Amino acid sequence: KYDALVVVFMSHGGINDKTNKEFIWVFDDKVDTAELWKNFDASKCPSLAGKPKMFFIQACRGENTDKGITLKPKKKGLSVETDSLTPKNIDQEYTIPVYADMLMMWASYPNMFAFKSGNNGMNGSVFLHFLAKVLQEDSHKDDLATMLLRVTREVAVHFQSYVPQNYFLHENKQVPQTVSTLMRKVYFPDNVK
Repeated sequence: KYDALVVVFMSHGGINDKTNKEFIWVFDDKVDTAELWKNFDASKCPSLAGKPKMFFIQACRGENTDKGITLKPKKKGLSVETDSLTPKNIDQEYTIPVYADMLMMWASYPNMFAFKSGNNGMNGSVFLHFLAKVLQEDSHKDDLATMLLRVTREVAVHFQSYVPQNYFLHENKQVPQTVSTLMRKVYFPDNVK
């Protein structure tokens, strides 16, 4: 009877040395991240078939850091065009893939740290700070994909770690990663057209 599923995981994580798979810590063990959403695909949870299932994961994905690279501004941007297919008869029954309509967004790129901060108005997860900020500011006008693109840019451009006593953790960048099989735009109720 619900329109979507949203789950936020906040934990520590890393790479399992034996299996080379990502995991997050739970109360008394660790769990491969793929286990987090496997019970929500359309074959195992038919009541959510055709509905967005979104997972946001605040956890490190490894122990590497990213010092970043400085870009020189360009005067012109890249122009991109896409093709879009629309079903001819949307009222007819159709089949979708089992793994359709899922979105996973991680706080960081694979094998990388996910930082927390107490600076610049942040109090904890950098990723969740910008996710909440963008959702509050833009949910009345933008679809979810547009907002998540902004979250990625905000984290990547506006955050740099500040740990001067530790060179390895100091002045690093972070970029969230989104994997999506969503088949349509997602809007929040106040933005339904």
